Formats: sequence, structure tokens, C-alpha cells
Amino acid sequence: MTMPAPPDEPRTNAVQAVQRTLRLLRDLGDAGAIGAPLAALARSAGLSEATALRYLRTLVDGEFVEYDEATARYRLGLGVLVLGERALGDVDPRPLVLPQMEGLRDAWGHTVNLAAFRNGRIVLIEVMEGNRSIKKGAQVGEEDQLHSTALGKALLASLPRERALALLAEHGMPATTEHTITSAEAMAAELDRVAARGYATDEEEAELGLRCVGVAIRDRRGTPSYGISVSAPVQALDHDDSAEIGEALVAAARELSRRLGHRAEATPVG
Repeated sequence: MTMPAPPDEPRTNAVQAVQRTLRLLRDLGDAGAIGAPLAALARSAGLSEATALRYLRTLVDGEFVEYDEATARYRLGLGVLVLGERALGDVDPRPLVLPQMEGLRDAWGHTVNLAAFRNGRIVLIEVMEGNRSIKKGAQVGEEDQLHSTALGKALLASLPRERALALLAEHGMPATTEHTITSAEAMAAELDRVAARGYATDEEEAELGLRCVGVAIRDRRGTPSYGISVSAPVQALDHDDSAEIGEALVAAARELSRRLGHRAEATPVG
């Protein structure tokens, strides 16, 4: 469909503002999960830092951009994700995943979580509570850590190793409990194990008393864009059950990835 030609009129300040905003968003897209500092964004867009800061603050307020105070860098936010998924026509995974989540919960009685993975961040988008109490239950909208959760390790293991290690370097691997993996060498070995068996486990690494099993789900581009996990108190989820649940999750993730358009021959991308 051909768009009508705009009237022949001078470029307005409003149009210029839109173009500057788009340039900032494109530059942030190129920067990826690492993001970019204010000075670099302003220079690329041909703006003063003060002007660029005004645009970026507006984008942050609208959740299209996020600001990381620890690194003083900006990166794309979840608002862009929502628009991007709609523009690409991706299927909302929840209607597809909910029956699988219900089946897992009913079979085991444990809590089942669904997360979206974008720009190196894991955000829970659906939580189906089990019938066994968890001290700190997960909430939709919460972020999971990459290095200390089953979801995080499953998603990292599904990425090219260089990309996974870069994300770990960016986010760090602080100890949440005495069981948290905090060294790059130990994490590399853990990711090898996860890749070999297809699922990851969290052995009280994120929270004492909590065990989780998780897998990655790929979209039609082969990207590990989602993850699903089962979590329960350690006394209710032993290692044998973890392995059995892991195999069930691997089968579920394979089917869900297929229904999201992924084909096994597709080249995975990070």
C-alpha cells in the first residue's frame, strides 16, 4: 500500500524531534544489551548532551528506554519489546504455554513460571502457583537473575557461548546464597552440563530452600526468547523428581518452540 505524499511544507520542529528520537532508538538497538552512554548517543545523533538527555528521559518515562545507574548506560526497554512483537506478528506465547503450565502444575503440584528474555533481561510474564508454599513467591513483572536461576542458566546455555559470557560479565555473578556460582570457569562448566541435558537446575542458588528446573523456548528466528520453569521447596522436589521434570520440560519446550515457528534446522541467534 502506497502512502500518500506529504504536503510540500518546511520540516517542522515536531518532525525533527521524531527523527532524533528514532535515531536514538536505532543507536540503542545497535548497542544491544550492553547499552550506550549519554555522550556516545548524543554524538551519534548530532545532539548536545543536554538535548539528548531530555529525549532519553522522556523515553525512559515511557518505558521505551532503560537507564542502568551502575553503568551509566542506556538500553532499549520493554516498551519497545511490546511494539516490536506486535509489529513482527509474533504469537503471544501465553495462550500456547498455559495448557502446558497447567499440566505441569497438576502433575507435580509445584509452581510453574513463564518468562520473556530480551536484551539480557529475564522478566516473568506468567506465574501459576502450585499447592506447596514457597517462602518468597514469584510475581509477574519480576526480573530473574541470569547466573543464579534455572531460567537464567537455561537461556544462557541456549546462546552462543561468547554472548552468554558477555552477558555474565555485564551483569556480574554476585553470591545470593552460599550455593550461587560466582566464577566464570564454574559457570562455563555448568552451562556445558545444561546444554548437554537440555535443562537447567537451581540448587538453592537464588534462594535458600528453593529448587528450580528450567528450559529455554525458541521463537521462529531461533532466538531463546522465553523460558519456562518449575520451582518448589527442596523438601518437596528431590533430585529424581528434578530430572523427571527436566525431561518433561524439554519435551514441552520443543513443542512450544515448534508452535512458535521454530524449526530445528534454523540457526540459533542471540
